[in-house]
Amino acid sequence: MLRVAFLLALLFPAVTVADDRWPGAEIEARLIGNTIIGEANDFFGADFKIYFHPDGSTRGVAQKFSITITDQGRWEIDGDRLCV
Repeated sequence: MLRVAFLLALLFPAVTVADDRWPGAEIEARLIGNTIIGEANDFFGADFKIYFHPDGSTRGVAQKFSITITDQGRWEIDGDRLCV
């Protein structure tokens, strides 16, 4: 559980919400089966990857220096929202 909280703390500061929203079908077409790669926008600045499996599961990894944190979870699309 501590790993999950740490990974979320690394990832959520890096998320930017755009003014334009994608409809649910476009979210699925662009995201599901693909990997988001980025760098957390916090004082850790960890590199991260999150893969959105078509079966509704996610796998993530964050790395900084010699520290690697992995996590797994679930996703679903509710209307025009991606819920992770």
